[in-house]
Amino acid sequence: MTDALVSIIVPTYNREAWLKEAVESLVHQTYSPLEIIVVDDCSRVEATRTLAEFGKEVHIIRNTRNLGQSASINRGLREARGEFAGILNDDDVYCAHKIARQMEIFAQHPEVDLVYADFDLITPDKGTCKYSPGKRRKLMRGRLAPETFAALLKGNFIDAITPLARKKCFDVCNGFDEKLGSVEDWDMWLRMSGAGFRFYYLDEVLVLGRIHTGRKSRNPFRDKRGRLRVLFKAFASPAGTKNRHIRKHAYATVFYDFANAIYKRNITRRCAQCYALALRLDPGRMTTKILRRMISSCLRYRFSPAHAK
Repeated sequence: MTDALVSIIVPTYNREAWLKEAVESLVHQTYSPLEIIVVDDCSRVEATRTLAEFGKEVHIIRNTRNLGQSASINRGLREARGEFAGILNDDDVYCAHKIARQMEIFAQHPEVDLVYADFDLITPDKGTCKYSPGKRRKLMRGRLAPETFAALLKGNFIDAITPLARKKCFDVCNGFDEKLGSVEDWDMWLRMSGAGFRFYYLDEVLVLGRIHTGRKSRNPFRDKRGRLRVLFKAFASPAGTKNRHIRKHAYATVFYDFANAIYKRNITRRCAQCYALALRLDPGRMTTKILRRMISSCLRYRFSPAHAK
């Protein structure tokens, strides 16, 4: 186990400013043997130029046209020769001991198929910072739940760049769903856990995720569509059928999150409708805060210039 080959896939697209630092964090890992596969999704500056100094330490593949992140990761997974595989975004970095710590867990728990961990954020103004206590409590509820699949149905608590998994997990699940456009990682963890693969949470910060102006912000409309599709697929699976009792709660969470997101963006037309739909699915989630937002969004839309016309 200690000398098993680990493959890390780095999908990249027009991130030459950060790509070198991401790859350096892999080159400086305390674990070996390590296979580094960079999949250049037809960037304007070829990754072979950006990473020229690393030579044969990095295997670079270039797509002839822009295929998207999921397709790039899948291509890297097909090329990977390692028994274990992980993913690193081109603007994030691994801590030097990340892979070594996860491989220790695999050695101690041979029944485990995927080890995921915690991460901190790197911001331009504050440097390294942690999630808020409230956000962390929400994540920990899922991470400490007795059944991973059922917990994941209620929301994703596994960041895409922290897991290290046996490559067979990706192979059995046929890679990432290239049609989703968002939340592909959540879909993958649901399919893996639904297939019976065992997850292990390592309560250590092993990855630093970078927040910067060039990073895409989440589109609430695309995010909602993606999450609804993921849930539809999950509940249609054998594992999902066994958890149909939490179906309404899971769908309600999507509509609550969507309503909160568009409320913050002052998109009032559909806000109250989405809150109402969520409450119809899960009435126990009603709070004073939600009621205030429903009333506020109705009033703001009623007296908006667009409605007056």
